Amino acid sequence: LTGLSTELAILICGAVLVIYTMSGGMWSVTMTDVIHFFVLVGGFSLAVPFVLHNVGGWETVVAKLPPEQLGFMTFSTGQESVQRYFAAKDEKTAVLGSIICGIIMALFAFVPAVLGLVALAEFPNIEANNAVATVALNLMPPVMAGFVMAAVVSATLSSGAGDLLGAATVFTKDIVEHHFGKSLTDAQLTRYSRLC
Repeated sequence: LTGLSTELAILICGAVLVIYTMSGGMWSVTMTDVIHFFVLVGGFSLAVPFVLHNVGGWETVVAKLPPEQLGFMTFSTGQESVQRYFAAKDEKTAVLGSIICGIIMALFAFVPAVLGLVALAEFPNIEANNAVATVALNLMPPVMAGFVMAAVVSATLSSGAGDLLGAATVFTKDIVEHHFGKSLTDAQLTRYSRLC
């Protein structure tokens, strides 16, 4: 969207991701995830009516798709999700968070799938990673496309911060503490994790 090279954009986003994850740990990841969630849900939810209108409605999309594309899919839980459970203050909070997340995801999960199906129907030869961007830039007004692209960046940063924090924690706990310093304090472990 900006004309920057992919490499430079990755370096800039990566630097921002590393700085806020390193500076605030799980707390910063959780706080930015809250912001990312609202941008993600808002951007994608606003996109669906515009996109469906511009392609002639849901029936038009379905007519262009192979039948096997309309089945249900799921994915397994990743590190960025599991670490939220371990960061909960107690078991009750973890369970309540899971229930709330499940309800929200049940209501929202279809939105990115609809955008992906529209991309497949309207632009069958694009790369899967470019589906949402292609739909946004070709089937939406510019301001709305900006919201959708911000939602994509939010989702990417949210997952990236969790994965980065998870890798640092696993390295610190499973390698540094286990092999080099079982007597390390929590403050020392935190320092090693931030360095990692």
